[in-house]
Amino acid sequence: MTVHSNTLNDYLDDLGGADGPEACMAAAQTHVEKLGMTNVIFSYTRRPRRIEERLPDYLRFSTVSENWNERYREMGYQNHCPLYRETLRDNTLPFIWQEVRDRIELDAMQQQVADEAASCGLAQGISIAIREANGDRCGIGFSTDLGAAEAMRTIKTHLPQLFIMGHHLHATMLDRYVEPISSVDIPELTISELDCLRWVADGMDTRDISEINGVSENTVKYHIRNILLKLGAGTRAAAVAKAFRAGILEI
Repeated sequence: MTVHSNTLNDYLDDLGGADGPEACMAAAQTHVEKLGMTNVIFSYTRRPRRIEERLPDYLRFSTVSENWNERYREMGYQNHCPLYRETLRDNTLPFIWQEVRDRIELDAMQQQVADEAASCGLAQGISIAIREANGDRCGIGFSTDLGAAEAMRTIKTHLPQLFIMGHHLHATMLDRYVEPISSVDIPELTISELDCLRWVADGMDTRDISEINGVSENTVKYHIRNILLKLGAGTRAAAVAKAFRAGILEI
């Protein structure tokens, strides 16, 4: 899936036309439902420290029932949810919820959170952890009410789409409701950097770009490092999403 697909164009149009964070989340939900997912969760935490201890307050939007959202906040479940804590770690790879639960032994409170979440349709899903250049953390979660085996197959089938959709949701929410990109002075990209960024947006990896441009892979890596630094992005996908929101890239 590239940034030029009609499906992604429609998704970006709907995100751009949303008139508030809840509408933005609802637009994302409508599109991920086409991939077999059910709900969308957005969390943003300012520079978390000592993540194994009590966690700080954070911004949270969710398409899950308001009863669950209120319960989660009132009970301070973020301090007992291994999935939320996982989004605060340095690893920025997507993670499947069941795989996280399988590798740890849940204590009584963690099991309570998992059971109550499952009763709200949050038993299975995937999260995309995003680390901001300033140390803030964002987590985008997509849940499904499919059974465990079918959920795993669905998530793995649509992982590339979910990954890029998560990063575009992150960029939109950050731009409008967390920290407007327009208020940040983004250094101008060089011609070579902009060219590399366009190829990254088209789904090309380092080797592909080096062969297309007739340069070494180290040269491509050098340009991409500069792109990430200038855009304040932690990953290539985050850089692409942020570049779209800032008007550096066009569909």
